[in-house]
Amino acid sequence: MPDATSSDLFAQLSAALRTAADLADKLATQGGVVLTAGASGGARTNGVRGKGKKATKPPVDPDKPKRPMSAFLLYSKERRPTWVAEHPTVTGMDVTRGIADEWRNLDAAQKAPYEKRASKKMDDWRSAKEAYDTGGAGPSTTPAPYVPPPINFQAEAAKKEEKKRKKDHDSDTATKHKKHKKDKHKHRD
Repeated sequence: MPDATSSDLFAQLSAALRTAADLADKLATQGGVVLTAGASGGARTNGVRGKGKKATKPPVDPDKPKRPMSAFLLYSKERRPTWVAEHPTVTGMDVTRGIADEWRNLDAAQKAPYEKRASKKMDDWRSAKEAYDTGGAGPSTTPAPYVPPPINFQAEAAKKEEKKRKKDHDSDTATKHKKHKKDKHKHRD
């Protein structure tokens, strides 16, 4: 009897998933956008089943003020060229570790100029960010709403089909070439 119960539960689950998929399709046709993960793990975009494109982040406003570097990053940027010249065999993350060790061993007086520059840059950034947030910076006071680019599913399907056709053709050609090579060796005897 436990098999009958699990079969019934599976049937109910399948029916519920079909209903949910149908509702998502209906919502998509009415102009809503639905992004869900299907049972296969592929994203569903606008109610179209199968693997879709994942939702992308909205574009970053180029006028938005960038957060300034910390005191350590200012030190690292200034110190890296000479540190690398002094330690030519060290590469990659070991360079960063070496500079970080130096930074930790500096006393407060040696760190002060970098901390002062970082503090000034942070103050400038805060005022620029406040002006940006209140709409006082840049030519556009309100950012344009993000509109995702349209997805041409037919073009994507055509590309996949062409790629598959080319792959099949290449494998057929390779097989024929191998067969021809074998035939060539037979005639040498």
